[in-house]
Amino acid sequence: MKSAAKQELKKLFQSISDLPDSEWEAFEDQCTVIQYKKGELILRAGDFESRLGLVTKGLVKRSFINENGKEYIHYFGRVGRFTGSYSAILLKKPSIVNITAIEDTEMILFNMYEYEKFYKRHRAFETITRISLEQHFIDREKREYQLLMLNAKERYDEFLIDFPDCHNQLTNKDIASYLRITPEAFSRLINNKTKT
Repeated sequence: MKSAAKQELKKLFQSISDLPDSEWEAFEDQCTVIQYKKGELILRAGDFESRLGLVTKGLVKRSFINENGKEYIHYFGRVGRFTGSYSAILLKKPSIVNITAIEDTEMILFNMYEYEKFYKRHRAFETITRISLEQHFIDREKREYQLLMLNAKERYDEFLIDFPDCHNQLTNKDIASYLRITPEAFSRLINNKTKT
């Protein structure tokens, strides 16, 4: 019996490119479905991981932690989004990012070095990678713009647009970290927003 998570990945891949069933079946054997508990560390900075994953249930955060233990949240990975440390995979170096399950989460993981072998098998795999990376670059440029050009209120407004279903799943502390403001400043922002 095929897992629902693998069917989600197949559906995503086929929405991007015309992937023959025979190629999907060969690739599917390389995939692993893993369950993570709320708060579980999926990837720790300093560790090496050769797999990327698609979030099929739950929510994850990608963060950096400085030498004083302060966390800076860079990204929330929701259902239908890939997550991992792609730069660490490409550079064959330990990750600089932490990935943590914000709630009970299911991911389908696949080894990127094995995945690259599928490029030679069928062009659809290259197309899937290109389209996925293009979306990643669009998201990353938008995030950089928000951090550099928008004030806290504007960043929060963008957060509500980008993550409309995630607000109730996140703590105020996590949202504040993502917005690059203190939890106290975030509380003031929320209070001012409800007054207007």
